[in-house]
Amino acid sequence: MFKLVQATFRREITVKVPVDGGFEKQTMQVTYNALPISETEDLVNSEQADIKTYVRKMVNRIDDVTDADNKPLEWNDGLRDQLLDVPFVFTAVLDGYKEAMSEARVKN
Repeated sequence: MFKLVQATFRREITVKVPVDGGFEKQTMQVTYNALPISETEDLVNSEQADIKTYVRKMVNRIDDVTDADNKPLEWNDGLRDQLLDVPFVFTAVLDGYKEAMSEARVKN
């Protein structure tokens, strides 16, 4: 039996952080909101600003983030916006969501 609820799901994602000569793989835990299609159907033809809004809505929270001194950072909207302003984090978060949604379609 299927339960119609506002779904959230958690995934560990890998962020490829650019460094001299390549990149370093770092991970974070992202809790996503499964957005209804009615909110995402125009995404394919949207401008970058709309994609940013979409990604902000899909992120419920991000954990396992530290500062340069390895001190854990507390989750809040400011941290979300700061993380999503980093191009390689933004891409990894969006790719993680798309991958999870694709897996759901394949498994069903």
